[in-house]
Amino acid sequence: MVDERSKRPAFGELLRATRVAGGLTQDQLAERARISVQAISALERGARQAPRRDTLALLTQALELDGEALSEFEATARASIKQKVRATQPLFKVARRKRANVPQFATPFFGREREALELAAAMAGGGCTTLWGTGGVGKTRLAVETSALVEERFERIAFVGLAATIGDDSVEDAIASGLGVAREPGEDLFARIARELSGCRWLVIVDNCEHVVAGAARSVGALAAALPDAAFVCTSREPLRIAGERVIRVGALSADDARQLFLDRAATVLPGDTLSATDARSVATICRRLDGIPLALELAAACARVLDLEHVAAALDERFRLLRHGSRAASDRHTTLHATIAWSYELLEPGERRVFELAGVINGSFSLDDLLAITVDEGCDRATVVAATVALAEKSLFVVEVDDETSRRRYRLLESTRAFALEAAESRAGDGSLVAAHRRWGRHLSAHVYRLIEDYRNGVRIPAGNILDHVRGYLDWAIEKRHDVATGTALAGKIHLLWDFYGLHAEGIRRIEAGLAALSNSDADAFAEMFGRYAVSRLNQRLVRVAESLEPALRAYELSARFGDDGIRASAAAKLAIGHDFLGERNTALAYAEEAITVFERIGDRHSAAYTACTAAVIAFKLRGDDAALESLRAAVDRQRLLGDDRRTAGAEMDLGEAFYAHGEVDAAIAAMISAIAVYRRPGCSLELAIGLTNLGSYLAGTERAAEAAPIALEAMQIGREGRYTRIAVLAVQTCATIGALAGGDKRRCVQLLGYVARRYPTIGDIGFTEEAAHERLKSVLIGVLPGSAFADAIREGEAFDDETAIEAALSCVERATTAGAASA
Repeated sequence: MVDERSKRPAFGELLRATRVAGGLTQDQLAERARISVQAISALERGARQAPRRDTLALLTQALELDGEALSEFEATARASIKQKVRATQPLFKVARRKRANVPQFATPFFGREREALELAAAMAGGGCTTLWGTGGVGKTRLAVETSALVEERFERIAFVGLAATIGDDSVEDAIASGLGVAREPGEDLFARIARELSGCRWLVIVDNCEHVVAGAARSVGALAAALPDAAFVCTSREPLRIAGERVIRVGALSADDARQLFLDRAATVLPGDTLSATDARSVATICRRLDGIPLALELAAACARVLDLEHVAAALDERFRLLRHGSRAASDRHTTLHATIAWSYELLEPGERRVFELAGVINGSFSLDDLLAITVDEGCDRATVVAATVALAEKSLFVVEVDDETSRRRYRLLESTRAFALEAAESRAGDGSLVAAHRRWGRHLSAHVYRLIEDYRNGVRIPAGNILDHVRGYLDWAIEKRHDVATGTALAGKIHLLWDFYGLHAEGIRRIEAGLAALSNSDADAFAEMFGRYAVSRLNQRLVRVAESLEPALRAYELSARFGDDGIRASAAAKLAIGHDFLGERNTALAYAEEAITVFERIGDRHSAAYTACTAAVIAFKLRGDDAALESLRAAVDRQRLLGDDRRTAGAEMDLGEAFYAHGEVDAAIAAMISAIAVYRRPGCSLELAIGLTNLGSYLAGTERAAEAAPIALEAMQIGREGRYTRIAVLAVQTCATIGALAGGDKRRCVQLLGYVARRYPTIGDIGFTEEAAHERLKSVLIGVLPGSAFADAIREGEAFDDETAIEAALSCVERATTAGAASA
């Protein structure tokens, strides 16, 4: 297969020949190059005609090419890329070619394949195309790299830099200078430029138009209209808005391209060919927190000369002090990250600056209504904010997004841009406006979150969005930076259902406890403490850390009496009931449960009263364990069901299922658990779902229904693993070991898992009847499966397993057992 125009083998054929000559399979080359086998296969088959630039660099390194072989390989790749660009356009016959003032780059170019193809097609069509994007995103590099792909279409290629141009009236002179056109006395300069460019097909790159955008628009617009055969590519942080202008948005690099760029720029200082797990995580953090902006990544890579990657990542909280050692050959605005953003900031009108600064209060994307909530009455009226939003989006300081669910516009500041906005706002800290904006945002955010939680209580799913980003940003300001600890702690406690919905129980506890530690002894702080302590108790119980929930529940209970808050009093009493039940103090637990029911009924909270009645019935069943107690629990569940709260009914059904199982009614227990699981298969219920699956797997395995139990146990293990629910994972390991033993799996492996579970049981919290019965079942099926001391040896081996080793062993155990069962069938 030969490219007839270049007389050079197509890239795919050359790649295959080079790989085979090196004695490598596609798999081996993919592993060396750190790219996918599918990518190599697509190139060799011709499904992908040309490699991306980063892929080309990785392939040449993996194939260890140098000298003529390297030159031929790269030349073939370039020819393939150009052929791809030319595919839909006729070639322009070149009379002569000259590149005037076009910068040269010594580093590889990563990503931008889509934008380069779009820009190449636009260049071929002539007229004006503007590359529009934030500072440091790589607009200039994209324009220059793409010009090399299409140079055969043009007789002249010129680069005009406007960075040093002062004033709109100077743009025409700068363009003339960049094109090598001298002003003649008494002659109209525009006419002379147009005459010099006529009769020859030009590609002109006009760089950095944003600070003289009006002058650039006039000059480029007039030249594009006068010279239909010429193509103009402008780079700017806002569009020129001229007739016929094509605008190509240049956004952040993809995660993969950002990673490749950072590793390339840091390659001379990173040890070895592969990254450690810690370094890989640090690189991912750096790329994410720098928003995939090439300039910021290059500045961070420069820091890797003297800092470990984890320290570079950690230092990004003070990024402007860190990222300040750019190339000495670069323009002033590209030598530090701060200067890059300051270049855009200085171009803003006063009203735009104010809105930009206050927008930094919001972490994550926001709506116009969110922005209005914190800016109106802070020196801005509504019309000013709306106009500023348009301007800031056009000037690439606001990123515009479209909400997938509502199709409405949302806005976002890149993390570095937000840091700059806050710094600029803090410089005015004397007027108190920044603190006032934070407080207004806190009130607006609280009202929004409380509405979401109320809807969630009524069965409405919490929508996807940026609510977590918003909450985290506000709590960082209020608690971590000690600006409003009481308000922040109260909010973090009141939104315990939000932490629950997202499975972020540990984060919720950490943030609340940070606030609690900073509170004073004032009444206002004690009132906030009440909400915080109750939330810590509840979240600990959700993590099945019942013992840790008692002290904060008791403190919340005491504070509720001080402030007369019956809602917290009843809720805390319900948590105390669960805590004392865990300790085996069932009479005390029952007294707290009955008090909670009484208070819930007095304040009209029928749902909580009914749910706590189920808790009381479970405790009573544990006290007595007779038919009357079971019937009382069944009646409590029926009462809960009548209220139409599916989620709480499902929780009550799980309690009923465990009671059925303890009472020997296994089929009824299985039916109750299946009913609860069906409800919990929805967002925000992963822990409840995992508990239900774990119990159901135990019931099925306990009745020797191993084939039915296997997929249930594996799903529970997956949720436990992903959600870091250690208790769930341990119990799922136990069920998998039972399944393996029943299905004739690896006997030694099953005994090892028994040893692991026996060691972990004392560390995972409450062990109820279901767990005890499942453990006894596993021991019973393993008795005598290994001779003599082999059993004790296997137990000791399993006791040494860590959690991940045990999980992998359990998965293997079930897989072998089910395979063996299928073979025998």
